[in-house]
Amino acid sequence: DTKALPKIDEQSLKEEYVAPTTPAEEIIVKAFEAVFNQKTGIHDDFTALGGDSLTSIKVTSLLASYNITLSPSVVLNSKTPEKIAKILEEEFKYQVTLARKGTTNQNMFLIPPLSGTSLAYSTFIPRLEFEGNIYVGDDFKYLLSLEEMQKTDSSTAVEQYYQAIRDVFQDG
Repeated sequence: DTKALPKIDEQSLKEEYVAPTTPAEEIIVKAFEAVFNQKTGIHDDFTALGGDSLTSIKVTSLLASYNITLSPSVVLNSKTPEKIAKILEEEFKYQVTLARKGTTNQNMFLIPPLSGTSLAYSTFIPRLEFEGNIYVGDDFKYLLSLEEMQKTDSSTAVEQYYQAIRDVFQDG
């Protein structure tokens, strides 16, 4: 008898709004807001907002447009943008992706400039007359706090990408 049940104040289920403080939180909040079509803070619970497994796939699909690869189960289990961002920040320093498999044993690494992203290479890669593998470095700077980003200089970026390349070729 649903009429006998007390009315639920939906606003009381929602946490007090807290704005994102890091770029990762900001991106995740944008994805939540797009999926749920409402203002979302970093403490708002995915399930309380109406999220389910299908919705988690929508969120991860939106995050993929920011070059953030995340399993829907992370969204379901972590629940809040703040917790999801912490997982990303702990696990993600940089990522090197094989953008095009080559036919020779040569490799090319494309890394974004300090003020840009690797997305710029998406139209460039198919036109390259290079027969080897082409790797693209994702821009680690978007998952830094504003303070960390301001401290990042070209030598820091070079070190991050150098380590990414070494990780791909651990045997030298």
